[in-house]
Amino acid sequence: MGIGAAIKTGLGRAGMTWVTAIPGDGQISPDELGKMLEAAGEADLVVSRFPERFRTADDVVRRVFSVGFHLSCQLVMGGGWGMDGVWLSKTGEVSALPVVSRSFVANIEIPLRLIRAGARWKRVDLKVRRRTRGRSKIFSFGRIVGVGGEILTAGYAMKFKK
Repeated sequence: MGIGAAIKTGLGRAGMTWVTAIPGDGQISPDELGKMLEAAGEADLVVSRFPERFRTADDVVRRVFSVGFHLSCQLVMGGGWGMDGVWLSKTGEVSALPVVSRSFVANIEIPLRLIRAGARWKRVDLKVRRRTRGRSKIFSFGRIVGVGGEILTAGYAMKFKK
């Protein structure tokens, strides 16, 4: 049912103080999560940015898709430009969110909803590496259309349904 459904299922069962979702493709080392915990302090949410992503992990084609994705999120959802999808939040803050995304769009929708709800947040830079498992699913027209639809749906829900 997609990464969004997996995240929602996990959030509903999370029992620790903090919760996160990292992709299973190996681009983010679990060791990087320590940086997020260290940065948390008094924050309710920590978002990440991958400043070296295109030098260390992704090619030019992926960069074009990434810029398009983030620009779409910024225009439609009102944010997401300064975050690359890995987040860490207090479980109580995130577990009741009305997340509508079924794909990786959830990784932008969730922190944006938390920020709009008044969460205190910080951003940290993480190292990212070339994927060690799987392959990108963005290179199909159907997938691009589907993700675009999810951005529109999430943007609409965030603006009008709260």
